[in-house]
Amino acid sequence: GVSCYRAEIDLAPLLDDGYSPSRGLPSAPGTRAFEIKDGPCKVYLMRWEGQPAHLLADRFGDVRDRTVVKVGMSTDPARRCVGLNSSLPPASVARWVIAAESEFFASVDAAKMVEDRLKAFFAKRYTSLGGEFFLGALQDAGKQFLKQTAEH
Repeated sequence: GVSCYRAEIDLAPLLDDGYSPSRGLPSAPGTRAFEIKDGPCKVYLMRWEGQPAHLLADRFGDVRDRTVVKVGMSTDPARRCVGLNSSLPPASVARWVIAAESEFFASVDAAKMVEDRLKAFFAKRYTSLGGEFFLGALQDAGKQFLKQTAEH
């Protein structure tokens, strides 16, 4: 499978030049039903492992010394990361990777409270890119993430 933990990322497929177009899914009309289950959640910090300027161009000046991070919550941050990366072209050399994640919170509400607190803190300290994305120094963001998630 695909990993979002830096030490486990297999770069060999990224060196393969044999990419081909995907095939669309066949039509499958009918009723669909599913259940969404809330469970214990983690808060995570992902970072864009690529040049910030590739995402932002020059809208925020020289961003070579900063990184793009994403704050969120999920019952499975690795699955969430794989989902984000699945929207990128297979030949992409940049990916989202998990920089840090909390322990499980007892409830979704507890995780959301910490996620909201972390986003509010990041919005004051870094450049908000909208939603749950920020531009800042990765080392500092990681330290602040650990501090904020420990204070719940």
